Amino acid sequence: MKQSLSRFAIPFLCLSSVCLAHNGGHQHGHEGDERAHLMEEVGKLSEVTEVSKLEARDGLAWLHGEDKPYSGWVRKTWQVRHKHAPGWHEHSHPKQTRLARFKGGIPAESRWLDEDNLLKKMTMFAGKDRQEEKTWVSNFLKAMNTGVGLFMTLEGRTGNEPLVARYTEWSENGTKKRAAKILEYNKDGYRKEDFTDWHNNGQVSEQGQSWRRGHYNIYGGKLVSFYRNGQKRSKELWDYGKPVTIKVWKTNGEKCPETKVAEGMGTYAWRDKYRGEIYVVHSYMDGLLHGPSIWYQDGEKKAVQNWVKGKRQGTEIKHGHDE
Repeated sequence: MKQSLSRFAIPFLCLSSVCLAHNGGHQHGHEGDERAHLMEEVGKLSEVTEVSKLEARDGLAWLHGEDKPYSGWVRKTWQVRHKHAPGWHEHSHPKQTRLARFKGGIPAESRWLDEDNLLKKMTMFAGKDRQEEKTWVSNFLKAMNTGVGLFMTLEGRTGNEPLVARYTEWSENGTKKRAAKILEYNKDGYRKEDFTDWHNNGQVSEQGQSWRRGHYNIYGGKLVSFYRNGQKRSKELWDYGKPVTIKVWKTNGEKCPETKVAEGMGTYAWRDKYRGEIYVVHSYMDGLLHGPSIWYQDGEKKAVQNWVKGKRQGTEIKHGHDE
């Protein structure tokens, strides 16, 4: 299905700060040059102010002892050691560093760095007039100090992230992974994004609009997707998670005969973005899953799920090696 239901949360057991001494200038072609240029704006990480030295007063961020709101960069670094469950061995996770730039006491942007201090995500915050919480500056300082936004959930985590205007993510090889502009937020906390995703070879993967909240994703609007070789894969229109029209092509450019969705009715063959093989065929009625969803592996039927008006019915029927 189009709506992703994955969520990643790990209990925190140990936390410590690590001092940084270099700026990590690894190059990865053109995109690597872009990341290095962006990090030049920050300067030496070892000289960036620790976020713990800021305090919130009068709705703004101040450096302790200063008489004007803070402008400049701050940082926070984590090196986490923990156990996934009682009795398991304790282990370390890669270091992560977060940077934030303040202007006149207001957070303007955030940047996440990987263990080699390479930029992996850059977020531009919405302006003060768009923030819904009066205490949004102090909430952000709490969030940055306690690990909100880390790849794992920490004990004692508190604070909230500001509303976002746009963001960019990079893959480990330095190519862009996702770039998005935030169009609006809804009452459920989802934000509508106008986005572009890339394959790790630099080819565009998807372009369109979706509603996102954390790792949850609901397509809503026009969507065009591409195979890794650059061939168009699909042209779709979604209404907040419900398909309206879908057309799909094979990797050679031929139209996919297994896909025909119009006015929320029909079948959608989801094809692998690398080899173009059919992974699953969904059946829809009135924009809801209705009928069999047939899963394939290496061209062979793997499992069948039955749906009635968007609700799963009965038990999954497995085929082949999984029987």
